[in-house]
Amino acid sequence: FAKPAESFEPELAAAITKLDERTQTTGTIAASQDADPICNCQDYGAVSHSIDSVVIDETKAKAVVTFTNFGKAEKRTIDLVTTAEGWRIFDIDGSYRKAVFDDLKQP
Repeated sequence: FAKPAESFEPELAAAITKLDERTQTTGTIAASQDADPICNCQDYGAVSHSIDSVVIDETKAKAVVTFTNFGKAEKRTIDLVTTAEGWRIFDIDGSYRKAVFDDLKQP
């Protein structure tokens, strides 16, 4: 992501930015950053999506989205939170956030 803060909540955006900076310095891509985390794809064809469901309360939301890339459909669960800038991604599939912070712990 060129601008993580446009999509992810501040703490996760900062962590993604640190991993990107590490990649620029070392040339090594962290496991959590090896594919686009939203569509879970490295190569892009005509990526499309459909929103299957959304559940919203005052400060958080959960969206189930189906992404199709190169004819392969994949469901993703995206957890969002409200921030001063609006809705931002908190986690993807209940595991992306942990993967990012685990990668930050690596040397």
